[in-house]
Amino acid sequence: MVTAGAVKNAVTLPKSKITLTFCYNMCMGIGPIHIFLKSGDLMAISGINAFRLGIKPAFLCTTLQEKFMKNHFAELLDYPHTTVDILPEDQHHCFLFFQNEKMKQEFLQKVFGLEKDHPELHKQIGLVLGYPPRAVAFFYKNRLDKLKRDGISLSYVGGSCIMDLDDLVENAIWYWNQYQFHDEMLVGYADPIDGYYKRIAIPYLDHQQLKRVYQDLKAKRQTVETASSI
Repeated sequence: MVTAGAVKNAVTLPKSKITLTFCYNMCMGIGPIHIFLKSGDLMAISGINAFRLGIKPAFLCTTLQEKFMKNHFAELLDYPHTTVDILPEDQHHCFLFFQNEKMKQEFLQKVFGLEKDHPELHKQIGLVLGYPPRAVAFFYKNRLDKLKRDGISLSYVGGSCIMDLDDLVENAIWYWNQYQFHDEMLVGYADPIDGYYKRIAIPYLDHQQLKRVYQDLKAKRQTVETASSI
């Protein structure tokens, strides 16, 4: 998986400013997402809070996040956890926290003996973090340049993931089936026409809006591809 800083919420960013360094915070769900709890109260929920509430099955953090390590790391140490060395920098480490010991042991059995750059390791991390299987496959099968060029993001209940546009509808429905919280999803993408990073909201279980968003984004890409081939 990739490293680093989060996409700024509610900000349109020039395409030249966008790199795949936003993926780690998206994968770890550091950015706030709104959900409706059973009480009906709307609250901003981060990845760590979604994990504490038992929504996210696991939570990943890295020593590269100095502020997080200083302010929140110790709060998680009562949860079963392990280190996963998937960063290129040997001096930094990732910590993976689990809801229970059984989940931790099952994960360790699946990744035993795998090197840090092994695709299966990244696949199992993505799955245990609770992301759609097709999004996980897209992430670990593709090079970073393809993720940057072709990937879109989908944010919901305290976390975000990168996926192929063609998988948007299937992954969104998977999220709704897996995490039944009455809040909007956010689709993030680099607009192929004007080059700015944008986000579109999709209300909970709004299949029509989901299809419209997919069709609009697909049409934009096809317009650009057609123009570039002339």
